[in-house]
Amino acid sequence: MKYFTKEELIRCYREKREDRCDVCRPSHAVKVLPYGYEDNAIELVDQVLDPARVELGKAITVNSCFRCPVKNSACKGSARNSMHLTASAADVSCGTPDENLKLAKIILKQNKFGQMILYVNHAKSLAPRFIHVSYKKPSRDCNRLLKQIKGTAGYEVVKPEDLENA
Repeated sequence: MKYFTKEELIRCYREKREDRCDVCRPSHAVKVLPYGYEDNAIELVDQVLDPARVELGKAITVNSCFRCPVKNSACKGSARNSMHLTASAADVSCGTPDENLKLAKIILKQNKFGQMILYVNHAKSLAPRFIHVSYKKPSRDCNRLLKQIKGTAGYEVVKPEDLENA
């Protein structure tokens, strides 16, 4: 982990203070992930995020990696078995949608992601507000590329060549 800290991977954000659980209270937030989850976060960073950061040449912000069950259930559209619950996925951004599109292309080219979801504003766009990405493990879905359009339910499959040519 060259460009990311454990603290930014552990943060579990809250909209309202009363929604905090024991894991995401400020006094607990930077200590440790639940047992076994730290390896997931480190693998994601070492295999996907750090190499993407090097090629991109600019900082990548982790909006969310680990989520406690309270926060995960509060996130619209988040699966009950979300990879965020085990620190196996991260929502990231590096600035504008165009910069995020460049990041998505880099991650696609690296070919080490398990799932990448582009959260876009419009149906015809592939320039995301942010990107959800997980690391490809042999027992998991591999190279699943989707987009979610703001204000709609569900996901659409994105062809890799469409992303490459965007």
